[in-house]
Amino acid sequence: SALAVSDSPDNALLYHTLGLCYHRNNQLKEALKSLSHAMTLKEHFIQAYISRGNVYMSLNSEQGYKLSKRDYCRALHYDPTNLTAHVNLGIALQSYGKMNEGWKQFTSAIKIDPNCHLALEARSIVNLQMGHLFGAFCDINSAVKLHLPHYAH
Repeated sequence: SALAVSDSPDNALLYHTLGLCYHRNNQLKEALKSLSHAMTLKEHFIQAYISRGNVYMSLNSEQGYKLSKRDYCRALHYDPTNLTAHVNLGIALQSYGKMNEGWKQFTSAIKIDPNCHLALEARSIVNLQMGHLFGAFCDINSAVKLHLPHYAH
């Protein structure tokens, strides 16, 4: 990886990919460094904001939560229709007990793409956590229906 980076020191995508690899290997400090550098090389690098937010969530701390929320919100500032940013922000909010706020993010994703099964599944879980059984049933039913055509073959 060091050789590839030294051959392409201005390649934001390479630093992003390196950050993903570090994250997968649980080398969180290195992941944050690579992803942050990718964002200095490419302005408004939405996927890098989302990826860095994911790394911050992996820190499993109050500070990590705040920083992940900031990165997901920045990604949404640059692209308000980004489904991954909505879903990941919703999961972060849900993880820290902000069920209504998480529910709103999942709903935003579903309004953008009614076939976003990840948002439907996540909103179903939040509905269950909030005691809204009918809403949970409707969402998980919709998510399952989206998968049925894949299993019919």
